[in-house]
Amino acid sequence: MEVLILRHGIAEDLAYNDAARRLTEEGRRKVVLAARGLDTLDVVPTHLWTSPLTRALETAEALGLQLEIEVRDELAMAPLAELVDALRELPDTAAPLLVGHEPQLSGLAESLVGARTGSIRLKKAGLIWLSVDLRRWPMPPATLQCLLTPAQLRGLGTRG
Repeated sequence: MEVLILRHGIAEDLAYNDAARRLTEEGRRKVVLAARGLDTLDVVPTHLWTSPLTRALETAEALGLQLEIEVRDELAMAPLAELVDALRELPDTAAPLLVGHEPQLSGLAESLVGARTGSIRLKKAGLIWLSVDLRRWPMPPATLQCLLTPAQLRGLGTRG
């Protein structure tokens, strides 16, 4: 299974609560450009899962993928085991794109590749691509294919 992990785009600093923070115009624009970079990768997402927090939902929508957006509470604050269990329900040929938050996303990647805590940091609208064999879990079941900064991901979409 190929797993793409994308952090939400730039969001406003203040809102009536953290869950309601929306993408800024700059954040939305950069996510649209990041989506062009996603199109250049050798993996096509089969599922689009997002955290229920507003900025993640808006990021998933701004990607413009022709996939149903599935809201997954596991991408907000759930324990890692719950997210792994959800991924296990997918076929081995699946390529889910997960949209969420820090530090959960980096923590997921670190756990799956067996890296030490704090060794992976995902910037807003940055991407982690993992090849994962969940049959090996709880042993580290993943190989890091790439970690792209937002500028690198956007740059992929402008080549051609």
